[in-house]
Amino acid sequence: MYKKIINTLIKYFFSILIIFFMNLSSIAQQANKYSSLSGGETTRKDITTNAFSKPAKNLPLKFRQVFTEGNKLFKVDWNSNPNQKFYGLGPTFTQSSCISCHIKDGRSLPPDINKKGIGGLSIFINNYFKDEINYGNKIDTKAITNVKEEGDIIINYEIIKGNFSDGIPYKLFKPNFIIEKYNYGQIKNKIHGRVATQIIGMGLIETIPEKSILEWSDPFDKDEDGISGRPNFIYDPTIKKEVVGRFGWKASKGSIKHQVVSALHEDIGITTIFFPKNRCPEKQVDCKSQLINKSIEASENIVDIISFYTSVIAVPARRGIDNKYIEEGREIFINAGCAKCHIQSVKTGKNSNSQLDFLNNQNIQPFTDLLLHDMGEELAEYSKEGIAYGKEWRTAPLWGLGLIQKVNGKIRLLHDGRARSIQEAILWHGGEAKISRDKFLMMKKSNRELLIKFLESL
Repeated sequence: MYKKIINTLIKYFFSILIIFFMNLSSIAQQANKYSSLSGGETTRKDITTNAFSKPAKNLPLKFRQVFTEGNKLFKVDWNSNPNQKFYGLGPTFTQSSCISCHIKDGRSLPPDINKKGIGGLSIFINNYFKDEINYGNKIDTKAITNVKEEGDIIINYEIIKGNFSDGIPYKLFKPNFIIEKYNYGQIKNKIHGRVATQIIGMGLIETIPEKSILEWSDPFDKDEDGISGRPNFIYDPTIKKEVVGRFGWKASKGSIKHQVVSALHEDIGITTIFFPKNRCPEKQVDCKSQLINKSIEASENIVDIISFYTSVIAVPARRGIDNKYIEEGREIFINAGCAKCHIQSVKTGKNSNSQLDFLNNQNIQPFTDLLLHDMGEELAEYSKEGIAYGKEWRTAPLWGLGLIQKVNGKIRLLHDGRARSIQEAILWHGGEAKISRDKFLMMKKSNRELLIKFLESL
């Protein structure tokens, strides 16, 4: 009888054990399933050339038409003919449409090394001494009929050579931006180039609680880990108050709407109620003579629709999450200290726009702290944006990194597109990131490849 009871207990025990491990397996599968959802419920599985152009998967059906309208406005070519719709271009400008910079809702590209022109770069003037009164804060290389563009730019590259600890050489290209032709007088300040970034997940970034960003901040490095990230505090004209910056290479824009109206004004020359003044400096007489007698060129409705569109672009899902080599690469990423700034996960809070409540309470993996970090002298450009100085840059979100090549046809990383690969981007890290870069330099080749394989899965 005792034997029968023992056998029954053993069978019962093993049944419980099987159920336990089945549950563990289910939990693991759920964890894996979740870990591929970089944008939470907004995530879409897409590895095509349109991976950065899809609406959030959980976008309510009632907003699909607004998304479509926003997509059309994003592609609109603004013009200088007052008898046509969407007039108000320039008179000087960088591009005539949003999509001209954000190709396929992705990144703009500088020209290939040793090719003429500036490609998709925007050229800014360092404000180290003072703003250039004959130009403003940019040099526009395009203009409407009867107006001279502000200048012609060429890019020369300084070649920087080095070796990994295993002797394998590498080569970096540092761009030097030179004004070949001044059309409105000499410029004292230096100039720098910026690429436009992909616009995936912007609404989720906007919905990250400000409290989370401030908690990540450690401006005086109290934990003595060599990382001293701090938020950028900027004035957002669309809500008329100072906020923590989230968007732009130096976190100089506080909201998506702020980013939209600033880009319309600075890149296309379009006025809004938030930037009602045209950008023609006093000395540019031809520019001023072509001004259309209208104060507002993009209505608030247009601004709102474009802002909605750029808020709800889906984040592509991660690939290969069950691949052991990618997981090994993730561990190398953490051990090298990369995750101290490129924080993997955060939960969104409540978006101030009730139409975007489907972005609330999402577990997302943007790999950023949105803070400013000293990235070293080699990347410095000596312009101040908000409280951000020359060497300080916002930690760029890494989601979508592995699909840039697919969407844009080539990969050019960092603020001016100087890095032609993920490896080059890592090697440009200095300042607070120097320790991580040096660890990368000391890694054996197989570990470097695993790290990059992980980054390509994002």
